[in-house]
Amino acid sequence: AVTPPVFTTAKPLPNRICILWDASTSGTNRDKTCEYQLLDSYLQKIGNCSVQLVTFRNEVDKSESFIITNGNWKILKTRLDESAYDGGTQLGALNLKSYPCDEFLLFSDGISTFGKSELQTTTVPIIAINSSQHAEHSYLQYITRKTGGSYIDLTTLDFTQAINRIQESTYSFISSDYNPNTISEVYPSISTPINGSILFCGRLQSDNSDITLNFGFGKTIKHTEKIKLTNATPEIRSHILPQLWAQKKIAELDMRFKTNKTSITELGKQFSIVTRN
Repeated sequence: AVTPPVFTTAKPLPNRICILWDASTSGTNRDKTCEYQLLDSYLQKIGNCSVQLVTFRNEVDKSESFIITNGNWKILKTRLDESAYDGGTQLGALNLKSYPCDEFLLFSDGISTFGKSELQTTTVPIIAINSSQHAEHSYLQYITRKTGGSYIDLTTLDFTQAINRIQESTYSFISSDYNPNTISEVYPSISTPINGSILFCGRLQSDNSDITLNFGFGKTIKHTEKIKLTNATPEIRSHILPQLWAQKKIAELDMRFKTNKTSITELGKQFSIVTRN
């Protein structure tokens, strides 16, 4: 377990935003009032920017462009109010390479009910905003962590917390550096927000080795910690550590449950861990 020093920083405000708006039937269950309140505060903070609106269901609608001046997004709001919520959800229909922007705002519960279930992401940060009581939280966390964005769950955060999260860069574990001949399968292996201590588990293939942990914002490293590792005693190694490692691996695989459910089942059986399937 590591407890790195915590840094905070306001993120550069975007000039170009792409809003991915889930207009499938499940969208009727979202709290649009909270979503509009968050969007209004954020656009007021930005002031001037361009917005590309992409509505989707089981297929993607034609995108529309809007210019926001002095935080005025009345025309965009009217367009969102006119959205007809019907059909299934196919997140995999979205290829984010088609929409050049500084960041994506995804308004969705993250649950795909049709076709391909995974977004085709890029390196552009995704801010996922959920306001539904039932959501695929793990997948929404996965795509935001993978792209250096953030996940805003409006069902658990109050308005001040949500505003802070959308306006600040998320301080996270970014990556780890090690010799793959002596260390393997270190988890977490993707960007992970830091809030106090963070536990890392991996497989040590030799009696000792070094690992360097990198922390920061997006791809920018602000802090590193180099740790010397030695093999644990046989008693601990044969009972406690393998199960901790398996729990961390399952937690990461579970972020893409539909893709990894077979591997999750096999690991759960091997290490006697209850999984969602």
